[in-house]
Amino acid sequence: MEDYEIESEPLVRPKTSRGPPDHYYSVYFIFMFIGMACLLPWNFFITAKEYFQFKLRNTSLPADIKYNDKSVITTDQALFESYLSIVSMLTNLVFAILTTIFIRSIPLKLRMVVSFIIVAVIFIGTTALTKIDTDKWQYTFFVLTLSSAAVVMGSTAVSLASVIGLSCIFPTMYTQANMIGQSVGGTFAAVAKILSISGNGGVTDSAFGYFLTATTVTVFALVAYGLLYKLRFSRFHLCNQIDTSTHVNNEIPSYKEIVGNREYFTSIFKETWQLSFSCFMTFMVSLSCFPAICSSIQAVNYKQGDPWTDTYFSSVVCFLMFNVGDCIGRLFTGWFDRPSPRMKYVLMFFSIIRIVYIPLLLACNIQNGTERSIPIIFNHDAYPIVFILTLGISNGYLSTLSLMFAPTQVPIEQAEGVGVLMSCALTFGLTAGSLLSLLLLKLV
Repeated sequence: MEDYEIESEPLVRPKTSRGPPDHYYSVYFIFMFIGMACLLPWNFFITAKEYFQFKLRNTSLPADIKYNDKSVITTDQALFESYLSIVSMLTNLVFAILTTIFIRSIPLKLRMVVSFIIVAVIFIGTTALTKIDTDKWQYTFFVLTLSSAAVVMGSTAVSLASVIGLSCIFPTMYTQANMIGQSVGGTFAAVAKILSISGNGGVTDSAFGYFLTATTVTVFALVAYGLLYKLRFSRFHLCNQIDTSTHVNNEIPSYKEIVGNREYFTSIFKETWQLSFSCFMTFMVSLSCFPAICSSIQAVNYKQGDPWTDTYFSSVVCFLMFNVGDCIGRLFTGWFDRPSPRMKYVLMFFSIIRIVYIPLLLACNIQNGTERSIPIIFNHDAYPIVFILTLGISNGYLSTLSLMFAPTQVPIEQAEGVGVLMSCALTFGLTAGSLLSLLLLKLV
């Protein structure tokens, strides 16, 4: 028998540090797929904007008037996106904090399995609603949809924080795989949005496709997560997990028995606060610009009814460019991972100077229905394309480096904890950026 082999439960860390190979990069691709599955349902939820506008439309309008025309939109249509943003932001933040607090009380398996099952069940119901006539109970549909969004976002926050923490138990390339998967989910949703625009199907058919895909991916992600406990490579690393669901060597005292929660997280934060701040700043700057500011940029030579300037411009320039750039940045960390883990202050510096993207994008051709107070300096479509693409690349690169480096700064017993703590910093960055974007749009 080879010296790295683990035969059966309980999981016990072998005496040698050499582990089995990751055959065909199977575990790497599992982490990538789970990362995609964590965010794809939510990405599809917000991509189906036209569907929700249709469901909440004024049903008494003549056939020749569009249901989403700004002059005839209903109160529910006007308020839906704002309420959706508030609900998702609050539940995401609350559940990210709760996951951090209870990381050592609630087993990883329970967190992952329950959150995936909840998302799948909610999306089965959401998919069914696309085929049901809700015109006579629109307010109920409005409340039900927002409630579903809150549950999905809360479950997503738990699964995302948990899988980031789990990836930190493995070598750094597996954290990168998880981050790449998240960006693939965003890119997939952006491409799906463009295809739905170019297709001839109705808004309910497009939404049905979105939600059914999200349900299927979530179910497969649950199966993929289960495979981690079957493959020898992943089992080798999972034996480091200090979790009530995992039995470790009885001769070694459990880390949770000798260190309290406060000391556990304080010791992690002392070693990784620079990386946490970098992650926070990276996502705060990105979310302050994307999607609110970026999607408000209009083609310079805009013509109503024109296929490019009126139909595809925002979907391609805003959503596709950012997500493709984000994916490129995360992939690039596999070949070039500088600044090094020792240069944490340099990483902080790069995350801070990205603030320059805010004035750059505000000086593009933003049209949000109000009179501009900031002059248009970059009066050509090439400028927002370059700005948004590099915003995405720098977001993916810096955020992935921060998350890859963080577990290298602490003992293996704190690896999952540092992952969840970094995920919490990420969530605070998303929340702060979303709030800042509302203020920035008022400045334009």
